[in-house]
Amino acid sequence: MAVEQAVGDLPDLADRVEALLATAEDAIAGFGENAAFSREAREALRDIQGAAEAVESLARALERRPNSVILGR
Repeated sequence: MAVEQAVGDLPDLADRVEALLATAEDAIAGFGENAAFSREAREALRDIQGAAEAVESLARALERRPNSVILGR
């Protein structure tokens, strides 16, 4: 039951992270394209974006095959 609830929450979590990333991207734009802080922040946001996509992919996989967590497939 806990796994089902967690899996159900993952898409919403991924959507919230996407919204947060969009807001952060807008905030970083104010620092200028070439500023070191801006470059590093954008790189961090890309890493976070990749993690959010991985979570979303995991959620889809678990929705299709919830027992894969137990079986390892």
